[in-house]
Amino acid sequence: MEKLLSMMIKLKMNYKEEKFMRKNVLLASFIRRETLDESLEILRKTNKVLNNRVFILRDSSNKDKLILTYNILLDDNKVDFSKFLKDTISLHRKKETNTLYSLNCLNLIVEQETGKADINESHVVNWTKYPNCVLLAKKDKSINIIKTQLEKIITL
Repeated sequence: MEKLLSMMIKLKMNYKEEKFMRKNVLLASFIRRETLDESLEILRKTNKVLNNRVFILRDSSNKDKLILTYNILLDDNKVDFSKFLKDTISLHRKKETNTLYSLNCLNLIVEQETGKADINESHVVNWTKYPNCVLLAKKDKSINIIKTQLEKIITL
């Protein structure tokens, strides 16, 4: 009995370790307020949202524009965006300033701050210049800064 219990504990630990080792990816879906319920239902049906938590951010300049942010665990090394909402992208987060950003935008910021187009991994971005916002790269190589406010956190 003790041996069986020990095996069960090891299996449970292996499952937790495997789940932890899979890549956690932050996604952001840009929606209109009138589609909020429908969008949350789509996310609920995917069964992919980590901890079933969705953060609803409001665009400070337009209360009808919302950004749903949520984490998923990748089964493979690639996000299948067709399983999620239209207008969904992968983002990264700087916790200290509550800044969400795309890698393309990070590269633009570094380029603007250093004056060099090369990727400079040693450059330290001053994130305090970008509190509570989403940073996206535009096609013209300018930065789109979307000031946000947390509207609520939903459990699916």
